[in-house]
Amino acid sequence: MTKRNKLFLVFSLLLCAALSVTALAQSETAPTATPAIPYGPVDNEQQAESIAIAHAGLTAEQVTNIRSYLDRDDGVDVYEVEFYTADAKYEYQILPEDGQVRSWEYDVLRRGSGNTEVLVSDAQAWEIARNDAGVPADAEVTILQEKLEYDDGFRKYELDFTYENARYEYDVDANTGDILSIQYEAIPVPASTNGVDEDRAFSIALEHAGLTEADIRAKRIETDRERHGIEYEIEFRAGGYEYEYTIDAATGEILSFERDRDD
Repeated sequence: MTKRNKLFLVFSLLLCAALSVTALAQSETAPTATPAIPYGPVDNEQQAESIAIAHAGLTAEQVTNIRSYLDRDDGVDVYEVEFYTADAKYEYQILPEDGQVRSWEYDVLRRGSGNTEVLVSDAQAWEIARNDAGVPADAEVTILQEKLEYDDGFRKYELDFTYENARYEYDVDANTGDILSIQYEAIPVPASTNGVDEDRAFSIALEHAGLTEADIRAKRIETDRERHGIEYEIEFRAGGYEYEYTIDAATGEILSFERDRDD
């Protein structure tokens, strides 16, 4: 074999080795794609588990101690799914009819930094929560609660808000900005053709009380988002009594009623 042929053979072997190493490195570092969320009618616990795991951005190999069962919550059938990863606990409610996520919770197992110094401002905590929830920076949210709390040796922000048709609750470490827990709950909104507005809800309360608007001295109406849907909280005074009503915004049904002597 000539010297030139020997050099060519050595070069070829080195090139093949380099290509093999590159291919091996790529195969080891290529990320595993998160499976698409398999929404659709759910017939058993295993399907509910698959939806919950995919929604969490995980694979079955990353999950331990999974538990699921069919339950009924506030008159709604749901699959309850609970599982753990190395550093967090997840809880889901999956609707059997379409596989949509009704609610979910995320809690880290190691609670907080252990440092009570507040290095994260409330504005920064809100930015962290909004970004994680996918809320656009210019979008309006309804703030239900904002508190700076002391909990087990560290300080955290408790942020509670609604955006579009969902309610979010976040705990954010006030020292590091880490998200300690998340709670999400879908808010069912009644169709406009079937729902009642505030004026109609007030009329329903008056009819039930046997009064007219001319009898009323003062009134207050609030719209509340509860687990099962939207409610109207109505209070008014008339004839020496104070009346309180809770009316379902979807059906106009009176959910609760109180009448007390107006002191």
